[in-house]
This record gives sequence, structure tokens and C-alpha cells, in this order.
Amino acid sequence: MAIDNIKSLVQQHGYSPDNWAHSALLLMDEAESLIRWGSVSAEPERYKKAAKAFWDVCHLLAAERTRIAALVADSEISQQNEGEQSMQDACATLPEGYLIEVNLENGAGWVELYRDGEKVEFDEDTDDGMTGRIRAATDAAIAASAEQKGQS
Repeated sequence: MAIDNIKSLVQQHGYSPDNWAHSALLLMDEAESLIRWGSVSAEPERYKKAAKAFWDVCHLLAAERTRIAALVADSEISQQNEGEQSMQDACATLPEGYLIEVNLENGAGWVELYRDGEKVEFDEDTDDGMTGRIRAATDAAIAASAEQKGQS
């Protein structure tokens, strides 16, 4: 009953909702208009009950929307690409003059670190693949820059 009636009413009013919740919200807007009209011509007690029911549904839909938005946000965070994050971290923290080069070819991949065009050796022995190598290069650049600043 509910889904078919909602679809029918939504189509009848010419709406193009994204999902059931959007459909319900559009119908609630329509219901609000009817309640306002009814407040002028309906019995006061009946109007109060209709208005309470309307707002109860509004609050339920709003709570559901908030819950779904939180679930989506948590899901996006947990599915974040670690390789992408290591590259973003490198871009944010790599000291001036340092460059990390990621090289890929058929069957192989490696990371190189450069300072002012000169190759810098670093320990890239990691069990975390290319992501670990990018992090190792970033850490090596930060450590070398700090050491150089300490000697200045």
C-alpha cells in the first residue's frame, strides 16, 4: 500500500524524487499545505492530531536522513585509498626542494627521492608496497631536512 500509494501520489503531483525518503518529504510538504488549509476550516482537535502526526513523521525522516548521512561518511572514510592518502600526505609535508618520483613499468614499481635534482638514498624496505615506499621517502626527506636545518 504505502510504496505504491506514495509513487502514485508523487507522479500525480509531477515530482521527480531521488528515493523513497525524498518522495515522503515532498508529500509531507503537500500535507503541510493541507493542514494549514484545514486549520482554517477543520475542527481544532482534529487539526492538532493531524499536525502532531505530520511533525512526528518529519522528525522521523530527518533522523533517518542524519543517520544515513553518518553511515555514508563513515563508509567513505573507511574505504579511503591508502595509496592516495600517502601521496596527499607527501604533498602536504614534503620539505622544500624535495621530489618523490613514483616509477611504474610492466612487472615493477619503485620510488625515488630527490633533493634539488640529486638522488637521495633512503631505506625503502617495507612490507607495505608502493604506499610504504612513498611514506618511507616522505619520512626520509623530512628527517634529512631537519638534520640539515640542525647543522645550519
